[in-house]
Amino acid sequence: MNNKIKWNNLKIIIPYIMGQFSEKKIESIINSLKESSFFGKASLITASSNTAVIALDVNKKSLLIEPQKITYACYLEDEFDKNIIQNQFEVILNTLLIDDFNQYLINLEGTLEAEDSHKNSRELYSEKYMPLKEEIYGVGYRFLVKNSKLFGEFKIEPLVTDKNRYYFQWILNKSEYVTIADMLLDVQEEIEKDWSCCYNVIRS
Repeated sequence: MNNKIKWNNLKIIIPYIMGQFSEKKIESIINSLKESSFFGKASLITASSNTAVIALDVNKKSLLIEPQKITYACYLEDEFDKNIIQNQFEVILNTLLIDDFNQYLINLEGTLEAEDSHKNSRELYSEKYMPLKEEIYGVGYRFLVKNSKLFGEFKIEPLVTDKNRYYFQWILNKSEYVTIADMLLDVQEEIEKDWSCCYNVIRS
């Protein structure tokens, strides 16, 4: 079933103190990003002395720099391709003069088509456990994950805004310092595992 999931949105977050932003510093960051093959359309959305939001591509990628963390967000056109994501994020790290050896948090979201995720999730729960009150029109699940490489959570739930889809979310952390390449490899291995023990809580 996991091969049918369309992974749409990705966020990579690292804790890092950037300090205050001057107009010259922001301009330098944007110019450096524009020199890359990935972010030629980089432009400033908004900025203050300690926060900057930069559009890396129209409606596709963005960079949020806050006092205590940096967030790279992108819409995945096709699939979770760790090599493309790694190359893009390395450009950002180099532009910001940040070492690749960091702690990382990755948030990955996706959807799966269904006949009626609201109704199906409710019926399956009622069959397995107990009848639900009428006002409960959908049921979701959250699984806590921890192994020798990563820890975090995995969510499966009916998509509130579209009953013809299920919503999936991975939130995975690395407490130790690693490279972005190692982090993305571990994440890819995790999402490609056989998670039928979790997927059987839904009907597609």
